[in-house]
Amino acid sequence: MSSSDKPFQAERSTQFDHMLLKYVIEPIWRLIPRSVTPNSITLLTPVFAGVSFILAASAPEMSPTAALLARVFAGVCMFCSMITDHLDGMHARRTRQTSRLGEVLDHALDAIHIPLASAGVAMTLGASPGLVMLIIVTNAMVYNAQLIVYHHTRKFVFPPSGGASTQVLLASAYVSLGVFLYLFPAELAWVSIVLTLLAWSIVFVQSRQILFFVPYLRGWSGHLLRFTAKAAGVATLCMWGALGTTLAATLLVLLSFRITGSYVLFTVVNRPYDGVDRGLIFGLAAIAATHAPVAMGVSTLDLSSYLALALCGYLVARNLADVARFLPELTGKRRAA
Repeated sequence: MSSSDKPFQAERSTQFDHMLLKYVIEPIWRLIPRSVTPNSITLLTPVFAGVSFILAASAPEMSPTAALLARVFAGVCMFCSMITDHLDGMHARRTRQTSRLGEVLDHALDAIHIPLASAGVAMTLGASPGLVMLIIVTNAMVYNAQLIVYHHTRKFVFPPSGGASTQVLLASAYVSLGVFLYLFPAELAWVSIVLTLLAWSIVFVQSRQILFFVPYLRGWSGHLLRFTAKAAGVATLCMWGALGTTLAATLLVLLSFRITGSYVLFTVVNRPYDGVDRGLIFGLAAIAATHAPVAMGVSTLDLSSYLALALCGYLVARNLADVARFLPELTGKRRAA
């Protein structure tokens, strides 16, 4: 946490969130032994989100029965990720184990599981690669804009929708889609239209949230534009055929982790950050340069997927290195305001 400012707030609570907290999350919270560390709970959230994504993204290629089960379990994992996302902070406060490191882990990992959730929904809908990319990019832009505003103003502005209620809605959507597509195959023309409209409705809602943050960004809109340009670069590589949809989605999620997650870290340690990562830019350029001869028919050797995997590793490694660099501050006592 910044030495002079209050910590991140998890979310703005609605009446539904309060009911969920009282009847679902708190009963589970009381069962957790005090010996369990909050950070270990935090790390479960991206695991559940990752499993949910894998199941949801794989469902369109499965048999009807397997696809139904995959989407139902994807919804269960999404619901579990919502629970662990709340439990870590509650457990930390109860056991007095709050720390800057826990704060960074909690909110930086949100930069993974938030776009990962939208990626899973987009892919389980069977959306086109371009539409999948658009859904993930607009989703990642929302949290990026939110963290840019917080980094520069120390005010945590909430978008019109979000929080536990949205996560429950996504979990329910997975189950509902599973049943719907089991009864009505996606190959039917009217079903395909319905799924496409659902995908575009996600883009619409997320675009409205981006526009919501525009007045708050003021002189920092360039930060969001830089993030968007990098994300658009990944989407372009996917549309060009340099990257498969799943690999491009993974790269976008880790791009969000690298840039938006870094806003969390640098806000907590009270350091300036501009959202620039030259290694990321170089990596995207290298993928494009490698694929260009293949696209033109000059070469059959395409290393773009391998370079993308290496870039994914780089993004994770850079964030881990940054956390290690500030570890003494993150694990030490809080400085006085």
